[in-house]
Amino acid sequence: MDNAVQVISQEAIVLVNGSSRYNNGKFDEVTVRSTIITNGPLTENYYVPGGNSLSSEALALIKKYNLEFRPYRESELLQGTEDVIEQSRANDTVGTEQDVARLLLRSALVNTPLTEIARLEDGKYVYEVKYDYKLFPLDINTYEFQIRLPFDGTQMIAGSEVKLTVLTPYSSSIDGNETKGIDENGQEIEELIQQLTATGRAVTTFNYQLDPLFKVRYIHNTAVQTNLLIS
Repeated sequence: MDNAVQVISQEAIVLVNGSSRYNNGKFDEVTVRSTIITNGPLTENYYVPGGNSLSSEALALIKKYNLEFRPYRESELLQGTEDVIEQSRANDTVGTEQDVARLLLRSALVNTPLTEIARLEDGKYVYEVKYDYKLFPLDINTYEFQIRLPFDGTQMIAGSEVKLTVLTPYSSSIDGNETKGIDENGQEIEELIQQLTATGRAVTTFNYQLDPLFKVRYIHNTAVQTNLLIS
């Protein structure tokens, strides 16, 4: 990643709506808004979660090959998949399966352009990206959100900073054992969890300075309500 654009800072704010309580437990809905400041232009669009439903078998295959349900550049996500047909003809089942996992993940992502909102006098570029998608449950009440900061295709340097704020649904609680940030060396990043008593929501925040993967798992404390409008 020597030629990657360097990130000065990236902040992501995530709002999770507890839609599953009213759609028979099918999914919650996520809104992500992120601001990125770099030392150079970002020219590729990103492919972000788009709400396409994947089967449990497809999700298991994706996880088997350590792929994450998060934003990617398409060039990075599909790298090496061009020969999937040749691999299958050569009876390379492992190589074929790895490529299929990447293609399955690509099928659940949508093309979302970055919007350049400012170009500063000191040579910095400011971008914004916004997207919404459906978050499918691990079980009827348990959900897990993942995002890697900074986004794929960029590089942190000394002094770079990323910040993440996740607001989980009404009447939900954070699973402190499963909620964590992991840095590039596999070390855990400490999160700050605050329960908002007035609304029943929880806020989880992270602040770090080198390519972490963040994971937030929450559990609904209210039952799914039967919605007669949904068959």
